[in-house]
Amino acid sequence: MDCTIRIWDIPSSNLIDIFRVPEACTSLSFSPTGEFLATIHVCNLGIYLWSNRTLYSHISLKGVNKDDPIPTIGLPGSIIEVTDINEDELTEPELDYVSPAQLQEDLITMSGLPHSRWQNLLNIDIIKKKNKPKEPPKASESAPFFLPTIPSLELKFDLSGVKDTEVNKKLIIHPDY
Repeated sequence: MDCTIRIWDIPSSNLIDIFRVPEACTSLSFSPTGEFLATIHVCNLGIYLWSNRTLYSHISLKGVNKDDPIPTIGLPGSIIEVTDINEDELTEPELDYVSPAQLQEDLITMSGLPHSRWQNLLNIDIIKKKNKPKEPPKASESAPFFLPTIPSLELKFDLSGVKDTEVNKKLIIHPDY
């Protein structure tokens, strides 16, 4: 019980994150969707929720350097009072880009992105074929129709184009039209 929480990437067998908390964690569990990590700590009542950063930004899955110091993070809590936060404090200094270390000597590391971000690219041709429409869109056969009218101040329908067919024999036309 060294008061640390360690996050492992099981497929690569790498420790990808580690941080220290003020009180030892006695139990932890991920939410079913993987959005939150719930922890319970010694001498504290309640459950503490941690947000999964991989859902909101790019997180490298490369292993943590064992020589790096372990950062201490306070337990999450609710903010009751709004405090003035200086925007300069929120911005992190931009570091020079360093190419990621290779996972193994015999392999080429293309990116540190999780599989869910790039795996669909393998099947992009299949996805395009599935999404392509089989037939061009057709105009519906029962499109709205317009009744022809005679141009005048009074509304009068132009019935000169109505043919006497068996369907139209049952039509009753008002004498004013």
